[in-house]
Amino acid sequence: MTGCIRRYVASFSSSIAARIEQLLEKARARLQHEARRGITAAALIALFDEERTLKRLVEHHHEREETALFAEVFKAHTARSLA
Repeated sequence: MTGCIRRYVASFSSSIAARIEQLLEKARARLQHEARRGITAAALIALFDEERTLKRLVEHHHEREETALFAEVFKAHTARSLA
């Protein structure tokens, strides 16, 4: 991986990882709170909505990592083919 790509992936990964952790903590706290009170239909829908947001963020993170990795593999393959 080139330095520029490596820095981008590391920076992007750390910011997304922090956001994922934040959403997980929020969902955990909310689930504990709702479990103590008794989960209502509205609370369950809200929890599902939060889970969907978390799932989309994780999928987006995965896609970005794959894109960066593909670019590096393509670049290395091209360099090797031209050599």
